[in-house]
Amino acid sequence: MSFPALLMLFTLGLQRLESLVHGDPPSACEVVTRLERAARAARQKAAHRTLTELASSHPASQPPPRFDPVLLIDEPGLPTRPNPLFQPTGFANRV
Repeated sequence: MSFPALLMLFTLGLQRLESLVHGDPPSACEVVTRLERAARAARQKAAHRTLTELASSHPASQPPPRFDPVLLIDEPGLPTRPNPLFQPTGFANRV
């Protein structure tokens, strides 16, 4: 056999193998339905987890913690201090 014939047979075999592995792709409607179900389940799971954490950490006899602006000043992730590396841009030289 010649090289082009072997190449064509090899390509055909790989195409069949790939179709067996991947199968038929789902339609767009099925993909959207699966994503909506997953999003709904994730929202419900997050809401349930949040409610159980709130119920376990704050008994009914204690009021919820108040907002304290002093704590925000010392928060390391917030940009509360000016950046020492920032250099403002100058005006263009109109020569």
